[in-house]
Amino acid sequence: MITVDSEEFRVLARGFLALPPKVRHQVFGRAMGRSRGVVERTYARLSSARIDVAQKHIKRRMRSWASDDEMVLAIKSAQIPLHELGPRQTGRGVSVPLRGSYRSAWIAATKGGKVLKRVPGADRYPVRMLFGPNPAGEATRNPRVYEQMLGEIASATFWREIAGGIDGMLRRLG
Repeated sequence: MITVDSEEFRVLARGFLALPPKVRHQVFGRAMGRSRGVVERTYARLSSARIDVAQKHIKRRMRSWASDDEMVLAIKSAQIPLHELGPRQTGRGVSVPLRGSYRSAWIAATKGGKVLKRVPGADRYPVRMLFGPNPAGEATRNPRVYEQMLGEIASATFWREIAGGIDGMLRRLG
């Protein structure tokens, strides 16, 4: 938990109010942007370790934005297609690094390398595309853990960036 005692807050507020309005806006925007970046990286790192996929697959499905009073991290709730995880055709099916093998599946040359498998009981059609994990699934299964942890990280980064921004701008302004 991040604590900012009242004296530190008073000093920060005094410094912030000493800045011109345009510079205040700039300092606040930078602090929010950097905090947003830290939260995105942290979520991608933790989630990728938990579901065994590279961070790039999680970052691709993530969006974040900051407004005047809040920061939002939205993760697209859709499973990652297996063809994005580097599948390899084997004699018995398809093997995907860190995910295992899928018997009787194949990599379709005409469908852009997608991993397909016949629906059980069907002779030829229909076939279905195979998918890996859902990057948003981890956060929906353990929401309190992620909200609390990411909130603390964002808060700590935000206060550090605000303090550094105020200090830098006051020095620059003389």
